[in-house]
Amino acid sequence: MSDPFKKARDRSKAVVNAARDDAKRFKAAFGGLSMGADFGMDSLTAQARYKERYALFQGTVYAAVNAIASEGASQPVCVGYYADRDDGGPEKATKARIPYHKLQDSMRQKAVQQDVELLPNDPWMEVLERPNPIQDRWQFTYMLIANLCLTGWCYIIRDNADGGREELFAVPTTWITPCGNDENGKFSRFQMQNPKKPAAEPVFYDADQVAFAYLPNPSDPLAALAPAASQMNAIRADDHIWTSREMFFSNGVFPSCVVTVGKRPFGDQQLRPTLSGAQRRQVYSAIKRVSAGVANFGNPAIVDGLIENIEPLSMNSTEMGWEKSEESVKAAILSAFCVHPFILGESIPGSYSQSYNVMERFYKRVNTYIDLIGCVITNFVNLVDGSNKVVWWEKCEARDPSHETKMVIEGRKNGDLTTDEYRARLGYGPMDEVKEKRSKLLESVGGLSGVVSMQQAVGRGEITPAAAAASLALFLEIEVEDALNIVGEQIVVEEPEPVVEEDDEEKPEDGEGEVSGGSEGKDT
Repeated sequence: MSDPFKKARDRSKAVVNAARDDAKRFKAAFGGLSMGADFGMDSLTAQARYKERYALFQGTVYAAVNAIASEGASQPVCVGYYADRDDGGPEKATKARIPYHKLQDSMRQKAVQQDVELLPNDPWMEVLERPNPIQDRWQFTYMLIANLCLTGWCYIIRDNADGGREELFAVPTTWITPCGNDENGKFSRFQMQNPKKPAAEPVFYDADQVAFAYLPNPSDPLAALAPAASQMNAIRADDHIWTSREMFFSNGVFPSCVVTVGKRPFGDQQLRPTLSGAQRRQVYSAIKRVSAGVANFGNPAIVDGLIENIEPLSMNSTEMGWEKSEESVKAAILSAFCVHPFILGESIPGSYSQSYNVMERFYKRVNTYIDLIGCVITNFVNLVDGSNKVVWWEKCEARDPSHETKMVIEGRKNGDLTTDEYRARLGYGPMDEVKEKRSKLLESVGGLSGVVSMQQAVGRGEITPAAAAASLALFLEIEVEDALNIVGEQIVVEEPEPVVEEDDEEKPEDGEGEVSGGSEGKDT
C-alpha cells in the first residue's frame, strides 16, 4: 500500500535541503562567519526584505522618496560650536551668531543658554562638502535619506584617505551587517560586503568607524521600521499594475475587430472560402477605405453576402480596470511617506493658502530626516574630535511670496530694511554709498514739510536763523552751510571788539557838553 504522506514529506525535505544549501553559500560568501543569533536567519530575512525594497524603488515609491531626498539634499550644511557667552568660544570661531529660527528644533533648547558660532573654515566643513571621491554633499545626503525611507536604516563609514584626511561614505543597508558579540553588544562591530561580489573578502569596522541612524520600531528597540515597510502590499500591487500593463502591450495582439467572410455553396454544403494573401489584403484595403479614420468614427458597418459578421476583439484600458485600483494604491503609498500629490506636480483644489500648508507639512517631514542625520553626524564628529561641535543642515521653510512681499514693503516703510537690503530683495545691486547714508527724511514728504515749517518760523521771527539751520543740519543730516541756504539767511560770525581803557577826566564830545550844560542851566 502506498504511503499517502510520502509526497508531502519529500517536499518538506527538499525545502529543508534548499535552505541548508543557501545558508552554506551565504556562510562561504561572508568569510565563514558563525551563524549565531546576530547573524543567522534574522539577518538573512532582513537582507532579503531590504533587497526587495531596493528592487521596488520605482514608480510611485521613487516619486515619493525622490521628492523627500532631493529637498533634504539641497539644504546647505553647517558646522558650529556651542560656546558659553562668557568664554568667547574657540580661537578660530568667527563670532557669527546663528539666527535662532535657522536652527533645527533639536538645537534650540541648548542654544537658549549658549551661543552657536559658525565655523566656516573647520576641516569638517570640507569633509561634509566633499565626503569622498565619488560622493559630494548632495549625493551623500540623498543616499542617507533614501535609505531611511526604504529600509529604516542609514549607515556612514569613516575612513582615512592618503594624507590623513577624513572621509565619509554613505553605503546601502544591504552592504552592512552588525556582527558584534553578546558581551560588547550587537552594534560593536560591523561587516561590509557588496552583495554583487559575494566572493570578495569582507571588511570589518569597529563601532568608532561606523555611524548609523534608524527609524525606531516600537516593538523592538534594536530594529527599524521603514515607511516603505508599512505599505509593502500597496507597493507590490503598484508594481504588478505597471508590470501587467507592460506585458499587455508587449505580448498582446490588438486588432480592433474580427471580420468573418461569408460562406459559399460547395456542392451540397456551405463552406467558408480560404482566402489567399492577396485576397486578404484586398478585403483589408476595402474595409479601410470605407471605415478607417476619425471621420468615419461611429459609422455602421455593412454585412452582406461577402462579410458575414464583425465582432470586437481587443479589450481597452477601461475594460482592463487598471484605473480602478491605481489611484487607491498610489494614495496608500504616498500616505506612507507623508507626501501629498501636490508635491509631485499635481493640481490641488482650494485656495493658495492650502498649497502653502501642504508645503509646510512636507518640509516638516523633510526636516525630520535631516535633523536626525545632523544629530548622528554631530555625535560622530564629537567622538572623533572630542569637541563641542555641532553639525546641522539648514531647515526647509515654506515660502509664501505674497506674504513675504507684504512684509518687505512694511519693513521698508518702517525703516527696518535699508535701501540696499530692499534692492537685494528685488534682485538689484547696492546703491551709491553716499546716497545710502542720506537721511530718510530727504526722501519723504514729511522732510519737505518740516523744512517749509522751519522757514516760516524764521520769517515770523519765532526762531533765529542760526537755530533753524542747526536743527535742519541735525535732523536732515546735511551740512550747516546747506541748512543756512535753506533758511535763507547767512550767519556772519562777528569777532569781539578790543576793549579800550578810558581816562577818568575824559571830556565830553562837542555838542554833548552844550546839551548837558544847557539842561543844567535851565534846571538851575
